[in-house]
Amino acid sequence: MIKRIWLFAPLPSTSGTALWLQRMEWLQVTDVAVFVNGNTQTRFSVSNSKQKKLLSIAAQLHDIQITPHFVSWLRPSRQYMTDCARVMRPLCRDANVRSLLFDVEEPWTKTAKTEANAQLAVDNYWQFTDWPCDLGVTGIVSLPQSLKPVIAKCEYVIPQAYSTRKNSNTVYIGNDGIERTYIRPDRLPKVAHTNWRDFWQTFWGVPYWRKPMVMGLAAWNLNRPGNISETQAMQRAIETTESISASPTIDEVAYWSFAWIIQSKTRAAFVRQAAMKARKGIPQAESVPA
Repeated sequence: MIKRIWLFAPLPSTSGTALWLQRMEWLQVTDVAVFVNGNTQTRFSVSNSKQKKLLSIAAQLHDIQITPHFVSWLRPSRQYMTDCARVMRPLCRDANVRSLLFDVEEPWTKTAKTEANAQLAVDNYWQFTDWPCDLGVTGIVSLPQSLKPVIAKCEYVIPQAYSTRKNSNTVYIGNDGIERTYIRPDRLPKVAHTNWRDFWQTFWGVPYWRKPMVMGLAAWNLNRPGNISETQAMQRAIETTESISASPTIDEVAYWSFAWIIQSKTRAAFVRQAAMKARKGIPQAESVPA
């Protein structure tokens, strides 16, 4: 059963913070993952004023019973990782965030193009040991091989099972070698789970359990096969996620993103309803009692 509903969100402006928090509280989400930097930065930096803002927003989220996370892009560079660790270690500790999530997409994969390249970068540059909170990785469903060394260092994963119209005709060859059109809201979470499930938490080199998975779901430009409604598309995606019975089972989903949700009353109402069910311990296939 889904127990937690996340939103990805940018850091609000100073003037927009009050409204941002009001909307988060109305949406009833349990977690908010706040981006600390942009994907075009070739060097990691967060200004002192922005660091203070991140600490403030985390504290204000805690005050309204929403759990904060920080999100950073990652690059396979010694300087980038060193600077990121130097800035983010005290920030994560002082903000009491649940996790630091690495968005491992083009800034990583275009440089570390193979698993061997990525492993070399992780072996030589990784600065995130003994971290004050959990570490996570998010990336695309197909799981580029160069993500694997980063995932091995982290505690959980978020595959981006974004069923959107722009990629609704994508043909995908899965790990089983079968070619299929797969980006439907009732299929994509299962494909994401299959691709991302075989990462194990180990102790003294012995695998004990599969790493937890949070399913990334879309809240924009939704793929609506058969011309179903936006609400039906989002319902299919979350019910499909909740129905996955193979290990690791999934009890958290993360929506991309706050900026898209607030543009649509329909999508906002759906996320609020899903979050209320999660908070009340109600399966997503059921209705919230009046």
